[in-house]
Amino acid sequence: MNLYQKCLAHWSVKSQIKQSMGECGEFIADAQNYMRNRISLEQMMGEVVDVHIMMMQMRELDPEMFERLKEETLKKIEKKVDKQ
Repeated sequence: MNLYQKCLAHWSVKSQIKQSMGECGEFIADAQNYMRNRISLEQMMGEVVDVHIMMMQMRELDPEMFERLKEETLKKIEKKVDKQ
């Protein structure tokens, strides 16, 4: 069991989904503050790390589905980027 799975088992999936929502909200606030030159890149990046960790936990809900959807999305992005 990896750390992400341990977190889900320890705090419950429902709790970690709620925590993920909160971390995304904190990132949004910090991103706005960074764009307004109110906080440093490092401060904003701290929230990016928190969101990343929570999203890695969410990935553990169904890793195969996550990877499939990620690849589909990356292919769409690649097509858009290559058109330019």
